[in-house]
Amino acid sequence: MRNLLLLGVLKLSLAGFVTHAQMEALARESAAVLREETGAPVSVGSAAIKWGQAWTHADVDFYQVHMYGWVNDWYPYDKPLSEYGLTDKPVIMGEFPIDTSDMDVSYDGFVSDLYSIGYAGALSWSFTDGPWASSTRGALKAFADRHPCETRY
Repeated sequence: MRNLLLLGVLKLSLAGFVTHAQMEALARESAAVLREETGAPVSVGSAAIKWGQAWTHADVDFYQVHMYGWVNDWYPYDKPLSEYGLTDKPVIMGEFPIDTSDMDVSYDGFVSDLYSIGYAGALSWSFTDGPWASSTRGALKAFADRHPCETRY
């Protein structure tokens, strides 16, 4: 299976372009290999929530969307997930800057809103970068204390 997966990547790169159908097939094949080898849940990150539905046919276990200030200007993070068509699997905010000031919301406000809307989790980056990392530590701990992790792998 791994050799077929690598051959598929080679074919796609030699073609000079990749269609969405080809990318979805690659994601589906990759998910099968990852599940077979690890048993871990599988997802594909979407650069913005507007593309969250791009992987609904890729056999992922959960959806992973990303949020930045420029995305939030057009596709607000605080809209219900149903407005983005993401209702059939868990959704995590798979990438967002820990400094959320460009979205006019505090870190605590942002993750609290995500929790209230129904997101299954959030992965900010990077906790150790920038001067705001230390100022966000208290908010991160406070949120974690209010909402302990419900999933274990």
